[in-house]
Amino acid sequence: INRYLCCNGLCPCSGHCCESSCPGFCLCMETFWCFSLSVQTTRYMIQDELRIHTTKCDNCLIITMIVLEYLACIFHIIACITGMDEIRLAANILQLIADIMWCSVCACMQTQHKIEMDERDKNPASIPMQAPPQQIIPG
Repeated sequence: INRYLCCNGLCPCSGHCCESSCPGFCLCMETFWCFSLSVQTTRYMIQDELRIHTTKCDNCLIITMIVLEYLACIFHIIACITGMDEIRLAANILQLIADIMWCSVCACMQTQHKIEMDERDKNPASIPMQAPPQQIIPG
């Protein structure tokens, strides 16, 4: 936890949330206030570090989740404009399905994170080589 940085350093607030003096508290606040962002940035960090690519199945699940959120949003907007209770009910049902989908996908992502980090920690030699540092040509 001594290297903790809010949202893995990918947000404007990263580094400005007292992470160095109180990392445990900041991590708790991140998971409470920015949970989905926290999961996504962790996914990005692990994939980048271990050079893991998103599978077609992962992309399909993520896209389906996003489409459901957009459909629910569109239905909510239409319900606000028309005032029709049937459309509002459909919007609520779509939102519920999208939320259930998010919870399922999020649980799978976090399980992947745990397995990948355990494997990384168990076999540090299996981590792909990093790019060499920039070379300077002597003048």
